Amino acid sequence: MYNWRRLFLLCFFVHLFSVAFAQSVKLTGKVLNEKNEPLVGVSVKLTGSGGTSTDIEGRFSLTLTAGKTYSLTFSAIGYAEKTETTAIIAGQVNELNIILEVKAKTGDVVVVSAKTLTARKETVNAVIAFQKNTNTVASVISAESIRRSP
Repeated sequence: MYNWRRLFLLCFFVHLFSVAFAQSVKLTGKVLNEKNEPLVGVSVKLTGSGGTSTDIEGRFSLTLTAGKTYSLTFSAIGYAEKTETTAIIAGQVNELNIILEVKAKTGDVVVVSAKTLTARKETVNAVIAFQKNTNTVASVISAESIRRSP
């Protein structure tokens, strides 16, 4: 019974130290456009889980486990989405610089047409003359403005 406890404690501490000493490496990089200008707020998504976004200078940083290959997807409004696969190596500078291309702007064909109305285009004098000759009052016009009309 005493040996089982020792074995259990030994396995527990070995596992604890292996997890504690698993190397975490920082992956950094910069996201630029075609004019070498930094892109702010680009989503950097780690396939599977996690991610980050770029800062005001277009930089991003992720803490990843060394010895693995990761797939990162970069996306921003107005730019084409880009996916990069990178291997993280311990003891090396892990940097990934990305250039995003502007997404092609395509749209539907728009047809604009103009049509003239068949209604008569009447001047003020023509309207007043029409109302003088009509028995019913279509709108309120003072007698004085009717007298002034030609």
